[in-house]
Amino acid sequence: RLTTTARARTLRRRRAPRPAAAGDSVGGAAPGSMSSSVALRPEDPASLPTSYFADDKEMDADDVDDIPPPPSAALVDVLPYLYRVSVAQRGTTIRLAFAVSAMLVQKSTGLAVPILFKVAVDRLTDAAMASGVGNDAAVAIALRAAAWALVASGTFKAISGLATELRSVAFTPVAQAAGRRVALQVFNHVLNLDLSFHLDRRTGALQRIIDRGTRSITMVFRAVVFTFVPTIVELALVCFLLWRAFSWHVVAVVLSTFVLYVGWTVRMTGVSAELRKIANKMDGITTGKAVDALLNYETVTTFGNVKLESDSYDALLRSYHEAALGSERASSALNAGQAVILAGGMTCVLASAALGIGRGGLEFVGPIS
Repeated sequence: RLTTTARARTLRRRRAPRPAAAGDSVGGAAPGSMSSSVALRPEDPASLPTSYFADDKEMDADDVDDIPPPPSAALVDVLPYLYRVSVAQRGTTIRLAFAVSAMLVQKSTGLAVPILFKVAVDRLTDAAMASGVGNDAAVAIALRAAAWALVASGTFKAISGLATELRSVAFTPVAQAAGRRVALQVFNHVLNLDLSFHLDRRTGALQRIIDRGTRSITMVFRAVVFTFVPTIVELALVCFLLWRAFSWHVVAVVLSTFVLYVGWTVRMTGVSAELRKIANKMDGITTGKAVDALLNYETVTTFGNVKLESDSYDALLRSYHEAALGSERASSALNAGQAVILAGGMTCVLASAALGIGRGGLEFVGPIS
């Protein structure tokens, strides 16, 4: 029988890594491959495939603390912080300005497409009417105008698609830079905490929280720049066009639909967010339990707690799944309500336009002339 010392020596021999041969590669990759070169020196910036953040080299880790974090998680506090982070460097400032310009081009050309298509349909109608009275010259002029309107519509649609892709290409480095600086600031903050925090830490849960926070910063930044503000501007332009083409009644229906849509979205998003917070909390606890159990493998196995840790992990997974299902039900209710509101609003708008409401006739209803 082996003594305790002999057993320890045997375990050390088994756990000792095999010396790498001259032709071996790191991580099992083939010698000379890209994965091998990246694995050999993962900390070398020269091994990165792009140079989007080449202008960031002038900023060291201490410069991140020059921009204080927002006092709260409210949007009014987060947005100024994201703006200061984005314009802190010349490269990201230029990219942000280019992305906003591309967004303006995309929205303006996107709005022009249906207007030009409407012009083409009107000219084709004029051509049909002129053909009925035998006016060949008017038919030719109307057909040429319709063709040019269709060409312009297709051109603007292509420009809109191109501007959308250029916007994404230009803004992605800005969002990634903002997320990177936020992650670095959180990392520095965690390292500067006292010893009691690190003694009671949950490594897996902490890593999950940092990763989720970094991704949420990028998502919020993109949503505000390319969803909230452009939607408000686009809604104002659409309402102006509908007022000129039809009447204020149609605009009132559109705005009422928008208010109902936003109200329902805010209400159900709040419910879904509360359930998602519970799911995220359970996800962090579950991940922390798994990581901590794996990091303390020797302690778990030595004291025979494998079954206990497994049962605890399974219970946490069940709780996470229940919370995630509640969040999915709230999201489904949100999508269903939005679909009903949009369908009702579209029906009312089309009915108002078809009946000519606000365009004369018997008080409010009359033929479209």
